[in-house]
Amino acid sequence: MNGQNRPSLLQPALIGGAVMALFDLPILSAVNCCCCAGVIAGGFVAAWIYSSRLPAGLVFLASDGASVGALAGIFGAVFGAVVLAFSTAANQAFGLGMKRELLRRLEQGGQQMPQEMRDLVERVLDSFGELSGMALFLIASVIVLLVVKVVFGAVGGLIGSAVFGKQAAPPPPGA
Repeated sequence: MNGQNRPSLLQPALIGGAVMALFDLPILSAVNCCCCAGVIAGGFVAAWIYSSRLPAGLVFLASDGASVGALAGIFGAVFGAVVLAFSTAANQAFGLGMKRELLRRLEQGGQQMPQEMRDLVERVLDSFGELSGMALFLIASVIVLLVVKVVFGAVGGLIGSAVFGKQAAPPPPGA
């Protein structure tokens, strides 16, 4: 059958990308420490939704799973960037006093910090407070998110195609 009878990848990929972005929330992000499990789950969900929309007689190919999973990864990176931007802004507002508190606690704990190290810590923490530092952090994070989510989303889609793949009808006898 030709590609015109195949359902669109868009809606399953959007939903799979949203699932990936859920795992970017601060509380759930620890799940991704386990081999990007949240990202793979998003690709898997996209493959599951796509497979449920395939008309009878169409085979769910591994390339379908990889495609819907990778597309979900693109959407997951976009949605994840929004989550990251909000959490970074919240952390910046919260972190203004944290810098001074961190340095104060290091000194109270009897830790003698060389002046060069103290200056470096202050510069790094100050750079995150500046708009240019925050923008650079977000851009680098989005690039990393995009690469990781596309790759592991495709892996999740491939796993989904193996689990939910519809088998082709056997050829008629004597053919």
